[in-house]
Amino acid sequence: MNSRRHILKTPSRDITPWSRRDGDWLVSVHRRRVDAELADRLLLALLDPSARIWPGDVWPQLVLDDGLNVGSTGGHGPIRYHVIESEPDRVRFQFDELDGWHEFRLEADAVVHEARIRRPSAQVRLFVIQLHDALLEHLLDDVAHGGGHYPARRWPQGTRWRYVVASAGRRRKRVPAARTIGAAAARRSWPVAR
Repeated sequence: MNSRRHILKTPSRDITPWSRRDGDWLVSVHRRRVDAELADRLLLALLDPSARIWPGDVWPQLVLDDGLNVGSTGGHGPIRYHVIESEPDRVRFQFDELDGWHEFRLEADAVVHEARIRRPSAQVRLFVIQLHDALLEHLLDDVAHGGGHYPARRWPQGTRWRYVVASAGRRRKRVPAARTIGAAAARRSWPVAR
């Protein structure tokens, strides 16, 4: 039992190439060079499905109720947050369910996404951060591709199976009750045995 506890506390297995520990914080940083012309409109394009910056072909769309204005709430899929700072070259979001924040910022020739989560649970480290890293790499591939969906999605090691599990959960929740086997059986008029 002691060796099992040791394995669960080993930090090297749950940190991705983009993530590191900083005291109580998990810090995840993704950076990609972008064309200066695209960088000027990048932050606003995140919310515009027609801009094809957000990888909506694979991930739930990013939705905010008041755009990138401070106080705007929303998120993507089950991850919820609200805007706490918004400038022309940076927007920062506070997580609703996690102790931490994430932001997009534009630097001289790059777009950077940084997330900081204080004391993340094992589920967050082993599942959520892995999927977050895949989403960010897909997003940055689309950005580097100039606003079109990148033709070949690259999946960071170990994330594809997490995505399949999460997607199956989303699909299962969206199936209307009338389409389930139990509901279909309940609608049939079975002959009554006499």
